[in-house]
Amino acid sequence: MIQYRVVDATEAPIPRKGPKYKWDLPLKELRIEKAIVLHMSLTEARQKAKALRGYVTRQQKLLDILFSVHVTEDGLVVLRRELKDMKESQ
Repeated sequence: MIQYRVVDATEAPIPRKGPKYKWDLPLKELRIEKAIVLHMSLTEARQKAKALRGYVTRQQKLLDILFSVHVTEDGLVVLRRELKDMKESQ
């Protein structure tokens, strides 16, 4: 016989779908024309740029916010940009 118990939905352990993100950046709180700078060497920034761009692309689809990722001598820069539709309506 199978053992079970009935609990509230808040008590049930719900597994997270998919892997945990490597990047835990506060993209939602980032204001327009503000940036997040991730300090690292230029070679390390070039190696991690593709992974960060993929994460930012997934997040911008979920949040409906536009971002860009740049490689600089200081490291990686995530910049929040204004949507083109918003500029045209003003």
